[in-house]
Amino acid sequence: ALEQSSTCGSSRFLEGIWLFWDPNEVEVEVISKNRQILDVVIKHNKKEWLFFAVYASPDNLLWRQLWEYLIKLGDKIRFS
Repeated sequence: ALEQSSTCGSSRFLEGIWLFWDPNEVEVEVISKNRQILDVVIKHNKKEWLFFAVYASPDNLLWRQLWEYLIKLGDKIRFS
């Protein structure tokens, strides 16, 4: 059963990102989320990986903000 979830940017079941997981199978730590991106660490069988879900808005201003965020995030990951 999918007992835990995290959402961002959703409005009445429209748009946004929805992530569901079974806490008996995986551990999920939400690192950050905003209207367009959900950034989590997933842990399973003593392994962990980063997972990014992106909803790219067709709005030009929001689209640019997303790319600025992704560039900063890429630099942070590359140098950490």
